[in-house]
Amino acid sequence: MVEEYYDTYHMEEVDSPNQTPSTPRQRRSSKATRHRSGSDATGIIERQTLSPYHPALSLPEYVMTFGPLIFPLYRAALTRKRILLITEAPVETPCNFGMCLIL
Repeated sequence: MVEEYYDTYHMEEVDSPNQTPSTPRQRRSSKATRHRSGSDATGIIERQTLSPYHPALSLPEYVMTFGPLIFPLYRAALTRKRILLITEAPVETPCNFGMCLIL
């Protein structure tokens, strides 16, 4: 039964751009037929960069600091519960963490 499903729906390699997979389902999921992805298209548009102090740039540090605790923190933020971050000066990093919670 699994072999029949595989034979029906497996993805085939496409050698030329004019050749398409045999079924519409394969055509949608086949990455071999793509000529341009979303990331390639962004190279055409002018690159927008974030300012050096943008809160989104602290996302990797936020994930490294809280680890798996980001999930209960995010759940608390979604339910509009109060979250208190206690820290020492400078307060830029905790402020950025707070912004990451509401983004």
